[in-house]
Amino acid sequence: MVLAVLLMLVGAVVVLAGFQWRAGEWVESGRWVMSRVSPHALVGMPAAGVMVFAFGLMLIWPLAFLLAFGAALAWIWVMARSAETGAGPSLPETLTEEDEPAEPAPTPTTTPSPQPAAPGRTQPRSAPRRRPPDLDDSSTLARMQARRERERERPRQTGQRRAG
Repeated sequence: MVLAVLLMLVGAVVVLAGFQWRAGEWVESGRWVMSRVSPHALVGMPAAGVMVFAFGLMLIWPLAFLLAFGAALAWIWVMARSAETGAGPSLPETLTEEDEPAEPAPTPTTTPSPQPAAPGRTQPRSAPRRRPPDLDDSSTLARMQARRERERERPRQTGQRRAG
C-alpha cells in the first residue's frame, strides 16, 4: 500500500512538473532535464507521469493495468513523435530561451591563442568517442599489422594449436 501511494505521488509530481514547465515555472529543473537527459524526455514527462501514477494505482486496483498500458503506449508514441519531428516545437519557450549575460566579457589584450575559436554550439557537447585501446595511434596499429604478417609467414607445426 505504501509503495502504491509513493508511486502515485511521484507520478503526480512528474505530471505537475510538465504543467509547470509549460506555464513558465520551474525553469531551472526543466533546463536540467534537457541538458542531462534529453529534450525529448522533457516532452514525454507528462505521459511518463501518468504511467507511473497508473502503476501505483494498479497495485491497489488491478483494472488500472489498462490505464498503465495505455499510458505506456502514449509515452512511447510521444517520444517517437518528438524524435521524428524534433523536440523544438514541443518545448516551452521559457526553457529554450538562453539567459543573456549581464555584461559582455572583456576582450583579451594578449596575443591570440594558436587554437582557432570553436563555433557556437546550440546543444551540449557529448562525451568524445574513444577508440579501442589497441588502436590509439598509428604506431600501435603498424606493430599489430607487422606481428600478423610475421605469424602468417612462420611455418605452422602440425599438432600445435594456435591461440585465439
